[in-house]
Amino acid sequence: MTSFKLTSLPPELIYLVLSAIASEKDHKSLRNISLTCPALRGPSQRLLLSHIRVAISSSLNPGLPPPSGDRLLELLSSGSKIVSYVKRITMFDPEPLWAGWMGHDDQLVRALDQFNLTQIECFTLICSDHGTYGRLDECLRATIVRICESPSLLTFSLSGAPLQLIWACGPSLKHFQARHSFKWEGSGAGIPSFRESQVVQLDSFQLGSHSNPVSTLQFILRHPHAIRVDQIRTLHLTVAAGGDDEDVLMGSLVKACRNSLKTLKLVPHVYPLNRAQSVFRRFPHCPNLTNLDIKVDTSGSSTDCLRGTASFLESLPPSNAIQVLHLGLEFNYDARHHLTGGWGDMWSAALRRIGNCVTTGFPRLGTVTVEIPSSIGPRAMRGDVKDIRTWVVEALAIPPERNLLHVA
Repeated sequence: MTSFKLTSLPPELIYLVLSAIASEKDHKSLRNISLTCPALRGPSQRLLLSHIRVAISSSLNPGLPPPSGDRLLELLSSGSKIVSYVKRITMFDPEPLWAGWMGHDDQLVRALDQFNLTQIECFTLICSDHGTYGRLDECLRATIVRICESPSLLTFSLSGAPLQLIWACGPSLKHFQARHSFKWEGSGAGIPSFRESQVVQLDSFQLGSHSNPVSTLQFILRHPHAIRVDQIRTLHLTVAAGGDDEDVLMGSLVKACRNSLKTLKLVPHVYPLNRAQSVFRRFPHCPNLTNLDIKVDTSGSSTDCLRGTASFLESLPPSNAIQVLHLGLEFNYDARHHLTGGWGDMWSAALRRIGNCVTTGFPRLGTVTVEIPSSIGPRAMRGDVKDIRTWVVEALAIPPERNLLHVA
């Protein structure tokens, strides 16, 4: 039998194989492969070192790891090629101030300055609270803005950081994520200025968990000539409070991209029972929407949004183009014991509405995937999950001959 060697493949295929390993985040295997021979060391290291994570503050507590700047400088001193490998940077705040993370990392800016920041394609900035960014060293804030200005930047993610940082981004930016972000009030702190000539046209936008989503939506929609949303193809919305202002603005955002929108990922707000008849009350018709993904939280004992999800699906016009529906159902550990009680009756009725709706009102639908996490809590038994899945299939009552339903 002829033996096969990975190194016998063309370099392009070797990199493709290693990229598949990297996509699974199997860093241990990549490290082992990099040690096998010189031919595999370069492409393995390029993937291993393409993404760096650095803490934006250092700990005053003894016994914890040294600051990121010191460790990054040590890494850079081990090889000159490392700087050319880095394409993604994640900056994060390890802990809130009360945990002792409040010192400035004097070496971090020096280390980051050794990279070619113009080749950064993905940048993530995670701050533990709204005051973190203003407390950062002035030079570090300037470096953050320089990363945002990278002409190669495709993806930008903010958490707990000023939204105005997007104003430093150029037309290369296509994917923007905002979570617990906010509009910086006042001047200073190295906040970029608004420039009408700097146009960002987004392909995707993700609005994650927010304490004030209205402010973020207003910020995005207020500058249509600088932040264009009319060509968004993928939209991920987490409904925070379900208030009228939030609903209106989300409806306005979807309306702005209704002709280009292909994929909608929706995390509905968990409404009180007396408001559970709607999840998205002002959803405009999107003629090209083909993929709908809804994550439904049914884990609360006093709240429920499953009925609201049913109402939302029923409100979609029969002319919808949806081909794939993914429904994620989150149950708590004791859900199995409620399946035959009042909660079970309510859930079953809502699921039956959903099953009837997708069977009769989605003419182009080819797949309905219902995902129930394999682990629904530390006290759940394996049989609990199996019973819940069986119960959900029976409650949906989608005719098996339609071959629509897939349960994961």
